[in-house]
Amino acid sequence: MKSPTALLTAIAQALLNQAGDRLHGPHVSEVLPAVAKEAWEAWGEPRDGIARRLEVEALGVATAEVVLEA
Repeated sequence: MKSPTALLTAIAQALLNQAGDRLHGPHVSEVLPAVAKEAWEAWGEPRDGIARRLEVEALGVATAEVVLEA
C-alpha cells in the first residue's frame, strides 16, 4: 500500500490544479466540485474499495510526523 497520505496529496494537487491563484476569497467554492472530481480520479478510481478503506484507516491512525512528511 502507498503512503496513507496519498489521499491528502491527491486532494492538495487537485486543489492547486483547479484553483491556482484563486485560493482566496469566494473563488475557492467555485472550484471545489472540479477539485473533488480530479482528486477522485487520481486517488479513488485506481483503487478498489478495500484499498481505499485501508488507506483511509491508515491515515486515521497516522502520526502527525507521517502526515507532515507527505
